[in-house]
Amino acid sequence: SVNNLPEPCTEHMPTKSRSEPVGTLIYFNFRARGEPPRLVAAYAGLDLDQDIFTMREWGQYKQKMPKGQVPVLSLPDGTLMPEMNDICKFLALMPSPAGRQLVVDEGQDRMLRVVNGALLNRVAHITNMHPIAHAVAESDSVREEATQFLQQFTAQLGAGSFFGGAVPGYAELALWLLVEDCLLIVPDLLDPLDASFKQWYVRIADLPHLAEFFASRPQVGDGTYGMPGSILHSGAPRSAGTHGL
Repeated sequence: SVNNLPEPCTEHMPTKSRSEPVGTLIYFNFRARGEPPRLVAAYAGLDLDQDIFTMREWGQYKQKMPKGQVPVLSLPDGTLMPEMNDICKFLALMPSPAGRQLVVDEGQDRMLRVVNGALLNRVAHITNMHPIAHAVAESDSVREEATQFLQQFTAQLGAGSFFGGAVPGYAELALWLLVEDCLLIVPDLLDPLDASFKQWYVRIADLPHLAEFFASRPQVGDGTYGMPGSILHSGAPRSAGTHGL
């Protein structure tokens, strides 16, 4: 708790509106694997700076990145931390300035290893990089793969509000992002699944601190995130089952 810390010297106190950044997340102008660390930071009230670049600029970033991959968390001391799973866990273990600590345990570690796999890779590519026509062509196949993949989690949820129990665990924010990505391709994906899972998805989206983040991040179709012509860049396809206007 903050109470037993020594009184800070007020001379160099940062302004109340902005705490010290915990680091800088280096990632494409995509959601994909960059989004779970952003969600963890938003939930915990951590100030996470962003270094966002486009695919065209990737060449000059790639050579500086450990493993030649992103996301990478650049820490205040200059250390570069690779791997989405490690970044998410590192941020989740930091004391939350807002007093909102995510659950970090073996179950959550295991969940993140499962979530950060082939389906996430596939749907992240489709929504952030591929032309919308490709997303439409892939939607039935994504529906089949995603439905099968998500079944394992409906059983784990049980009667709890969250997989972490009374409060969410850090890995479920990555699961939420995976589901959100799938829904951009298959809007009615959750309808046949257990109702409790759909309620969980809405419950995460409605958490006040996350709702604020969701409203302020680059929106689908506003031309900021994603490669030109992709769902993220140009908007979700108006296909059958889309809840249109």
